[in-house]
Amino acid sequence: MLLSSSILLPAVVGIVKVRCNTSIYPLVLCFWLGLSHTFLAVLLPSHTINASSNLYIVCEFLLILYQIHLWGAGFRRKPLLIIFFVGILLWSYTTFFYFEFNERNGIFRIFYSLLIVFCSIDVINKLAFERIRLIGNWRFMIALGFIFFFSYNIIFETFWVSKSLFTDQFLEKIFSIKAYINLSINILYFIALLCIPAKKKFYC
Repeated sequence: MLLSSSILLPAVVGIVKVRCNTSIYPLVLCFWLGLSHTFLAVLLPSHTINASSNLYIVCEFLLILYQIHLWGAGFRRKPLLIIFFVGILLWSYTTFFYFEFNERNGIFRIFYSLLIVFCSIDVINKLAFERIRLIGNWRFMIALGFIFFFSYNIIFETFWVSKSLFTDQFLEKIFSIKAYINLSINILYFIALLCIPAKKKFYC
């Protein structure tokens, strides 16, 4: 919980920086939802944590893909709406019929993690094509964070879906690595948001 609460850093900076760049509203909202979910995980009974998590991941899926769309990468408007529709259908089926609502939905997590990695690579390709200096570029750093975190998320969720093949101790070690990766990525998001240039002021 302590490592996950590090998302407070980019969440607070995001509130300040959204005045400089209004296009980061979905990203900042995603950070605050993540922070809320972290604290709810402590307050809620243990048997309801996965239910809360399942609600959070579908919001994260929608917000991050829409954020990438606002950056001019990922899917165009109509394909994005189709992806949203398909994603919500998949989430609904796997959450309520394949798994139980209070059970971890690993299949949907793998699905949307793959999409976010794919779209984040597209963000970096777009920046490189436009010959934008990548080092110190805030969009590059956030996209890189998405790639690292969700790539590991795919690995973790793959192990989790087939958890009957592994010991609980092994899964706990995989999860603990994810917690430290989460901390590192949150710090990267924090630095990236600090790199957003201030809004230019024009004087008469």
